[in-house]
Amino acid sequence: PFQRIADLEHQLSLHIQEINQLRISKVSSDQVIMTLCQVVNDLRTQVAELKHQIEVQQVSDSILPEEFLSNGNS
Repeated sequence: PFQRIADLEHQLSLHIQEINQLRISKVSSDQVIMTLCQVVNDLRTQVAELKHQIEVQQVSDSILPEEFLSNGNS
């Protein structure tokens, strides 16, 4: 998950550069807004996937120790 977070941060900085370029190049504000919406939706999706990954990881982390303990005791 931490690698995914680093990737997201990197993507975000690229998107910010891209949006700054759009602003500088004086394209229509509609174009900038469309790009922003795309970026935000893309990020929302990736963050949701990341959250899911982390939750799954937490669940498996919390299950494993108990299994090990019960196997060790028998």
